[in-house]
Amino acid sequence: MWLTKASLFLYGTHQKCRNKRYLIGNRTQILAAPCRPKRYIFRQGNKMPKAATIRIEDLELEGDVRLWDVMRAALQAKDSAPRACLLPAVLILKSNEIVARVYQSSEEPRTLLVSTCTGIRKIGLNWYDALLLLYRTAVLTLQKVEGTSVILFGERTAKEADRAMLYAMKWTARQFLQPLPRGAKFPETNDSISQPFFVENEKVCWLSEANTAVQFS
Repeated sequence: MWLTKASLFLYGTHQKCRNKRYLIGNRTQILAAPCRPKRYIFRQGNKMPKAATIRIEDLELEGDVRLWDVMRAALQAKDSAPRACLLPAVLILKSNEIVARVYQSSEEPRTLLVSTCTGIRKIGLNWYDALLLLYRTAVLTLQKVEGTSVILFGERTAKEADRAMLYAMKWTARQFLQPLPRGAKFPETNDSISQPFFVENEKVCWLSEANTAVQFS
């Protein structure tokens, strides 16, 4: 009868010998049981495919950027790639010109990227809530570049909201730097747009008109 390592503890003391066998019992009566090594199976070439994403670089945003400009660019990008997800991102503006971008990396999902005129910096997400860390990083970046307004945009799935939607939200710098309401991930704002949709036959079907009331809690 084969004895497992767990059963060795039940029958008596044990020690590992040079011949890779476990010995149990006392000095007068010893029972030997062959040790079974653990086996690990490594499979190559079976990595899970990365989910398609719409990068911040895929949005055409130049010159003066306003809230509706961001939403239009997001709608166009989604039309071009219906199955791709628009990752959440923050634009920091100074006199309506983009001076910094904070967004989730499409190559490394657990990494935030901060893009300014001085280069791109990486921040690991670790165990933090991605949206909450996005907000905290945006606050620090806003103060550093002395921005005047902030725009958040992205996509919410049907699991996160009542239905899938694209959204865009804007704050002045003063509004964005106010303490968060309890349980909220971003400050409240009345300057927001959401556009619900669903995908059918590889085509985006937009529902009704854009809504101007979006909040994160």
